[in-house]
This record gives sequence, C-alpha cells and structure tokens, in this order.
Amino acid sequence: MMVTGFYFTTFILMLISSTVFFWKWHKHVDFYFSLMYCLFPIAALGYFMLSISKDVGNAIFAQKFIYLGGSFLSLLGMHAIFHLAQLRIPRWVTFISLALTFFVFLSALTIGFNGLYYKSQKIVTKYGATVLEKEYGPLHSFFYPMIILYFSLSLAALIYAFKKKNEASRKNLLLLFITLACSVFSFFIARMITDAIEWIPATYFTNSVIYLFIIDRLSLYNIGDTIAETIIRDGNSGFISVDFKGNYLGSTPQAKKLLPALRDERVDLELKDPVIRENVNSWIEDFKKDEVTHDIFMDYNSMIYRVQIKYLYDGKRRRGYQIRIEDDTGHRQYLKTLEDYNKNIKEELAVKTKMIGELRNNAE
Repeated sequence: MMVTGFYFTTFILMLISSTVFFWKWHKHVDFYFSLMYCLFPIAALGYFMLSISKDVGNAIFAQKFIYLGGSFLSLLGMHAIFHLAQLRIPRWVTFISLALTFFVFLSALTIGFNGLYYKSQKIVTKYGATVLEKEYGPLHSFFYPMIILYFSLSLAALIYAFKKKNEASRKNLLLLFITLACSVFSFFIARMITDAIEWIPATYFTNSVIYLFIIDRLSLYNIGDTIAETIIRDGNSGFISVDFKGNYLGSTPQAKKLLPALRDERVDLELKDPVIRENVNSWIEDFKKDEVTHDIFMDYNSMIYRVQIKYLYDGKRRRGYQIRIEDDTGHRQYLKTLEDYNKNIKEELAVKTKMIGELRNNAE
C-alpha cells in the first residue's frame, strides 16, 4: 500500500504543479514546457494505474501511459534545454528525433498484440503494488539508446552554453543540470539499487518544480516581452534590464550597439564594466529616492546618452529596473552650438554697444 500511496501522491503533486504552470506562466514560455506539463501528470497517472491493476490488460494499458511520458518527456526536455541554453537545433535533427520518438512510442502501443516490443508479460505483486514483468522484444532495443542520446545531447548543450553563451542564465543552466542528473539517476541508477519502487514519478515532480522556478524568471530574460509590457517600443532606443539586486538580466540589440561593452556582460551577474556599473547603480539610487523618472545624461566614450529609468514589470509584478538609453550626442552638440552662437551674438552686441557709446561720447 505504501508503494501505491507513493504513486498516487506523485500523481496529485504533478496535477498541482501543472495547474500552477497553466494558471500563472503558460503565456510567457515556449510551447515545449506547455507540452511537458500536459504529459507530467499523464505519465504519473500511468504508474499509479499500473500499481492498482488487477489483470494484465489493465497493466498493459497503464504501461502505455508510462511510455508516453518516458518517450516524449525526454525529447521535450532536450528541446527545452536547448531553448534555454539559446542553442538552435537544426530542423533535420528535430525531424529525426521526433520521428524516432514516435517510432518508439508506436512500437510500445503494440504491447499485448504481438511480441515485437514485449515478447511476453504477466503481472505480479511486489510490496503491495502490481508490477508488470515482461520479456523485451526486438523493438524495445531502441528505447534506452534513444533516452541516452537525448540525455547526452542535453548535457553537451548545457556544457557548451555554460562556457560560451553569455545570454544564457547560469542559474538556469545549473538548475537544468540538476533536472538532467535526477532523470539519469531515476532512469538508470535507481533501478540497479532497488526494484521496490520506480523513482521516475518522483523525478517528474522534482523536475516540474525546478522548471517552475526557471519559468518564474524566464520572462525577465526575454527583453522584448518585458519591454512591451513596460513601455512602448522605440526603434531609436536601447533597453537594459537589471533585477533588484543589480544583476544584469539582458539588453536589446540597440543597447548593445550604443554600449558595445554590454556584449560581454553575463546574465544573472553584476555588471562588470566599471563605468556602466557605477552609472547604473547611481541611476537606481536616484530613482529609488522619489521613484520619478527623470532625464539623465551620461558621457561615455566621447558620446552623450540620454537615460531614463523605470521599474521593470512582469505582468503586474515589479521585478527590477528597466533602463532606456538613446544617443543624444547630436542634439546636445546642437544645443551647445546654439549656446555658443547666442554667446557670440551677445559678445558682438556688447562690443557694438560699447563702440556706439564711445562714438557718442566723442561726438559730444
């Protein structure tokens, strides 16, 4: 009963985490996550249904739910990792991986009809729960290599992104590595330790919670979306986002064009360019005094920039600060030229006035 209770609990927890996801964050993330949160509770339900099955037919039906999760969640997890690591998967790789996954899952659907995936199967009771004992057929030989392939590609993507991708959040990459490690443990290592229970449902729940933490910050890294919610786009302006701790969240291409040093900044870390960091911290401190947006001017690399700072919003939540920056060099030079011109006019007028005064005095 304890094993059955474990599977039932993980199923309920998966329903809760999926409900939270679709209630709060589904509009901000890639569709891979939406599909994953549909499959998480379905796969967890499969383990619970298997544990309470009374005959082979029901056990096979539940096992197919399990394979639905086992096949597609591995694929979707890999794509989610590549997406968060800001790495592009070639379309032909996507097509082949999708075809392979469908082939494996459709092969699993033949269980009970022929011996291609399972040569034989029967139910036994272990630790108070029903278990499907089976002899694998030839088509099952594709399942574990497919899982290993997806795990390997995911790990390679995480390592590459951690070394090369500045715009990929290091916190998110570390969390994704944890999800990958949990999956490897439950799929391979835990089964060698004990056959009393399947730890995969617990891994699904753990990963779903970690993904919720990632998704909670995911919209902050999508600078286009957060800016659209905070201010109307201006093609001549660049935008920089930082969180309340002063950590860099990202910037638009225009901001990187205006301040090339931003290209070397890393997401989730403090700004490392000393001039930009000192200015940003100063602007934030001034803004915090009255929370009123003022025009600020910054001299940087012989250029003059006009800066405005506001709160960064994720929906209705304040998540940090948004800094709008635009090149104001031409306008400031024009004003200086106009000021110099007026100054020259006044000086010339003063000289002429003095000359007229002297001529009058001489005439008298």
